[in-house]
Amino acid sequence: MNFHVAKPVQLGFTPIVAPGQSGTQFITLGLITLQAGKQYCFNTADEEKVGVILGGECDVRGDDFGWRHAGGRQDVFHGKAAAFYLPPSVDCRITARTPLSLALAGAKTNIEAQPVFIEPHDVGVRDVGKANYRRQVHDIFDDRHHAGRLIVGETFNPPGNWSSYPPHRHENDNPPEETKQEEVYFFKFRPRRGFGWQRIYTDDGRIDESYCVQDGSAVIIPRGYHPVAAAPGYELYYLWILAGETRSLHPHDDPEHQWISQEQ
Repeated sequence: MNFHVAKPVQLGFTPIVAPGQSGTQFITLGLITLQAGKQYCFNTADEEKVGVILGGECDVRGDDFGWRHAGGRQDVFHGKAAAFYLPPSVDCRITARTPLSLALAGAKTNIEAQPVFIEPHDVGVRDVGKANYRRQVHDIFDDRHHAGRLIVGETFNPPGNWSSYPPHRHENDNPPEETKQEEVYFFKFRPRRGFGWQRIYTDDGRIDESYCVQDGSAVIIPRGYHPVAAAPGYELYYLWILAGETRSLHPHDDPEHQWISQEQ
C-alpha cells in the first residue's frame, strides 16, 4: 500500500487525501489555491472542517459567521497560522485578498458545534525534544476547542533534525497509555527545493515503508510508528491532522527506542 501522495497543485481546489484512502477512516485533505479577488465556495456536508491559512489573506463567510482579513503570513515559515473550524452542513465562501494557499482538513462527524476562528495569538507553541531531534510544535486546533474528531497543528524541524522522535504510534485504543488516531502529514520546505525522509513501520513488520518527501508531499499514517527527518540545509515543516473515534491523543513510544527520551 502506498502512503505517499504528491500531486501538482491547481488553481481552485486540489484534493490530496480522499475518504478511505490508504486505510484511513476519517481524514480528508485538500488545498485551496486562489489568485487575489477570486472565490471558492463549498459546503461541509457530513464533515467538520479545519481550514489553515498556509499563506496569504482572505475573507471567510457563511450564513451566520464571517471573518475579514484572515491570515496574512507570507508562508508557513513567516509567523503563526490563522485558522477556522466549521461544523457539518455549513456553507462557506472564501475570497482571496492576496494570492492564497489554504489547507482544508476534514473528518466525518455528526457533532453539533459552532464555527470558530483561531487567531495566530491563540496558537500554542511548544519546544519538543533536544539535540538533533529538537523541533517546534504549534498547536492550532486541539482540546481547547469543541469538535468531533479533528486535532490540527504544525511542526517545524530545523535543518538536519528529526521529529516524531523517538518514534511513536497511536493505533490502539488503550487509554491512557495509547489512543487510536489516524494521521496525515503535509510537507513544506525552506528553501523549496529541499527534501526529507519519512518512515512508517509497525511492530509486526506488515508495514515498513520509507519515502523521500518534498515540498507539497503528503504522507498518510493509518497506523504505525512514523519518524521524520529533514535533510541538512533545509528547514522542514509539516501540517499534521489527527482524527479518531475519540478526540484524545495519547501516543505510545517504540520500546526499542524509548531510552533516547530518558537520557539526561
